[in-house]
Amino acid sequence: MSTTGFQRPVWDRGDAIDAQMLAFTVGDDPLWDRRLVEHDIRGSLAHSAGLAKVGLITNADRDSIHAGLVELLEAFRRGEWTVGADDEDVHSAVERRLTDKIGEPGKRLHTARSRNEQVAVDMRLWLREANAVAWSLTDELRASLVRASEKHGALPLPGYTHLRRAMPSTVGAWLGAHARAFENDLRELEHARERLRECPLGSGAGYGVPLALDRAFVAHELGFEAPEEPVTHVQHARGRAELAHLTALEALALDIAKFASDVWLYNTSEFGFVALPT
Repeated sequence: MSTTGFQRPVWDRGDAIDAQMLAFTVGDDPLWDRRLVEHDIRGSLAHSAGLAKVGLITNADRDSIHAGLVELLEAFRRGEWTVGADDEDVHSAVERRLTDKIGEPGKRLHTARSRNEQVAVDMRLWLREANAVAWSLTDELRASLVRASEKHGALPLPGYTHLRRAMPSTVGAWLGAHARAFENDLRELEHARERLRECPLGSGAGYGVPLALDRAFVAHELGFEAPEEPVTHVQHARGRAELAHLTALEALALDIAKFASDVWLYNTSEFGFVALPT
């Protein structure tokens, strides 16, 4: 938890804050923002490196910011602080603690950056990681079905229509259909990944920043292929990467449900084709 006292939100102008209203507006936002802390810090490391590269901050400030951010990341992983209701968002939580730690250089981290683009890059970094995990696990499942098919594929298995025995078939045909479905799910995940190729940093609040930023440098620092162009497309495409990811997961969930249903049915004493480990 935060080791400092209650911090008024950045939008507070000195009036009394109703506790119930604050609880209603904050909701469970801190729980979600905690999942973005590591990505927010990673984006800030790249952004500060980009600011130093074009001379908007000094190398000394960059080094101080980097050291402070690394310390914050390590402390977060140790559970020494987290995003709380007294933080407006994950960005404020990181920047406030950084400034408390290193002083004036911490205030310069927000130079030439808007929260609009900051949350966009956080989400893309998170989605890229989530996509990779989902892809790896799906491919592992597909490969296991292929191996099982190669080992047991010639075994006869009745085909069914509405739980009535129909055409004679094989274990290979049954598992092959599911393996092919997961292959298609891998392609859906790859399609969703296309939405994560470009870096939104440098787009500001929607119309760019009137400073000579090296957007390509920052994009490559974060593992993106290129900066997103035009900058106005960043906010225009808001939510589309998330939608693509959820759509891919929906298709994957349907195929997992079909396979699980088959295994459950074939494991019953009525069918007895599959024996699950106990």
